[in-house]
Order: sequence, then C-alpha cells, then structure tokens
Amino acid sequence: MPDDPAPWLFGVARKVIAGQLRSHSRREALRARLAVTSADEAAAGEIGEDVAERAAVLAAFTRLSDNDREVLMLIAWDGLTSKAAASVLGVTRFAFGVRLQRARRRLSAALAPAEPAAPPRPRDLPPHQRRYLGGRTKDPLAFTEDPRPLAAPREVR
Repeated sequence: MPDDPAPWLFGVARKVIAGQLRSHSRREALRARLAVTSADEAAAGEIGEDVAERAAVLAAFTRLSDNDREVLMLIAWDGLTSKAAASVLGVTRFAFGVRLQRARRRLSAALAPAEPAAPPRPRDLPPHQRRYLGGRTKDPLAFTEDPRPLAAPREVR
C-alpha cells in the first residue's frame, strides 16, 4: 500500500466502476438482442425445427471419432484460435489445420442426408414389374415381357 492511499483508491474505484458500466451495457445489449431474436423465432414450427436440427447435429457429432470431436470442440466450444488449439494438442498450426479440415468434412458428411437410392435396373426387377418398362431395352440382361421378337440383324452389302 502506498504512503498516500487516496490516489491508489481512486484509481481502483475508477476501474471497478468502469467494469460495472461495461458489464451493465453488455447485459442490456444482450437483453435487447434476445428480445428481438425471441420475437422473430416465436413460431412453434421454427422452434421444433431448431430442436430437430440440434438433435441431428448432436447425433452426427457423437458419431465422430474422439480426435475429431476434440478438434471441433476446441474451436467451436472453447473459442480458441487455430494457433492456441494447436498448442493445446501439442501439434503444429498446420497439422491442426489439416485435422480441423478433415473433422469438418466428416461432420458435414455425417450431417448430409442419405443419397436417394438409384432406380432399380430392369434386370433387378421382379418379372411382374418388367412389363412397365415400355418395350425393349438395349441391356441384354434386362428382360421385358414384350411379345414382339427382336429383329434379325441386317446384312451389310
């Protein structure tokens, strides 16, 4: 403690009050943002969609490997920079960047909807469905129930 504590106390008090004011202004800004957001997203359908989306992301996230989850959480959850996250894992920044890119790609693949199934080939269909193919096909293994015989090859002269 200094010999004359008044200037020191005033400095400490000034910093405490400034911190309180910053905290208050941040809290009010957050309150205003939440009021606008909650009014915009009040529709029940949107809330249900948000819950379903969060559940899908969580399910995809749990399917990832431990290493991928750790890399993504260091960036998204902990808010670290790539450089800081690399030092946490004990790897170079470039190695961390590669891991992050791969983890993001795997998460995107886990979130992507399943590819629609390709239409069945005619030869894979049961006989009672083959007749709906509309006639002949060039696939020699595809059978249709077209009663017309195939034309004989023409003789080239």
